[in-house]
Amino acid sequence: MVLPIKLFEMREIVQKEIEHIPSGDYKQNLFRQIYFTTRMNSLGKKAKITDDKNEVLKYCIGSLKEFFQSKGEDFIPQFDNGFFIIKGVDDGNRV
Repeated sequence: MVLPIKLFEMREIVQKEIEHIPSGDYKQNLFRQIYFTTRMNSLGKKAKITDDKNEVLKYCIGSLKEFFQSKGEDFIPQFDNGFFIIKGVDDGNRV
């Protein structure tokens, strides 16, 4: 049986991961915010998405691209491709 991790442990994990998603303009900062909340959910007891950081990143990129396209805008996410490994997504600029 896998015991659930504590809230402070979840925050530590996500804080370390978010260091690999740089801050920037409002779209990039929204990306960071959505990653943080989605990743926290993925680590919790009532997760709605898998607890894999790469899948969470892919989900967030897809959601934001869809949102900004509906507004007629582009979204080019920036993240550390040495830390996050995602396939099948046009992930724009990597840092």
